[in-house]
Amino acid sequence: FRYYDLNQPIVPGGAFDVGSVAVLLAIALTASAAAAFAFERRDLGSPLITPRARTHSEVRVPSNLAVWRWPVARELYERRTGFAVWSVGALLLAVLFVWVTKVTVQPLLNIPALFPYFGRFVRGNLYPNVLGYTWFNFAELLFAAFAIVQVARWSAEDVDGRLELVLSQPRSRAGVVIERMATLVVAATLVAAVSGVALFYASRAQGIELDPQRVASASAMLVPLAVVFAGAGALLAAWRPRAAVGMVGAVAFLGYLDAEVGPLLKWPLWVQDLSPFKLFGTPLVSGLDTRNLALLIAIALAGFGSSILAMQKRDVGA
Repeated sequence: FRYYDLNQPIVPGGAFDVGSVAVLLAIALTASAAAAFAFERRDLGSPLITPRARTHSEVRVPSNLAVWRWPVARELYERRTGFAVWSVGALLLAVLFVWVTKVTVQPLLNIPALFPYFGRFVRGNLYPNVLGYTWFNFAELLFAAFAIVQVARWSAEDVDGRLELVLSQPRSRAGVVIERMATLVVAATLVAAVSGVALFYASRAQGIELDPQRVASASAMLVPLAVVFAGAGALLAAWRPRAAVGMVGAVAFLGYLDAEVGPLLKWPLWVQDLSPFKLFGTPLVSGLDTRNLALLIAIALAGFGSSILAMQKRDVGA
């Protein structure tokens, strides 16, 4: 992005930086050559560099630890590393956005000529308005991506035969979908809680006062937002697992476009409400909207309920 921004050919008086374009081409060629080199030397289905396997004692008797047999707990344990990475990443990003907000807004507050503008267009404290627009807009995309990653895993389990192995235990197909939904809810709640706590205490450390109830409400709203995309992905994974990731990504893109363009083009309210991002609203500034929360939950339940029906009618792997 830095090398691209060095070029301003459309702006009057702007320049075309040949050096930056050459750097971009060099990066692309180098990466392509490295990919070809790695692909020639890697076995399909295996990594390029395989770490030395650790020796373990033979285990012939199943563990008596009951937690490994509990629904949801077994899924959380299996994906503990990924969920921990998401939590730490959300924590660091929340702290970063607080710091960026502080260093961006503080100089503006020192300009007396901007006070009338702030009083006219910004209600209440300026910092919550800016954080509600910057961090939570980014967090919406982050949690949509979190849901899409889980959909990718569900689709992979269908294609590589793992879902067939799970169903042979035996376990009901409806039970598999419900456990997936419950696991995603718990994991998304964990990530949202970590990011919300980090946002609140990082803001306090920077001298920014946020309403703890609104921080909690805004962070909690991220969970049904993720579940909406997961529900759409579960339906697509139960219908066409190989295309599910691309299709749910398209749904997320169209929803974001609807939320951004709909108000500008004055689309009907029901059209704008089709976007989960629009239904998320601005809970940090205006508080929790129970209507929007109810709509998000209803859409999520409809997606998972439809996925249960679709899962019943399709052969696994087909």
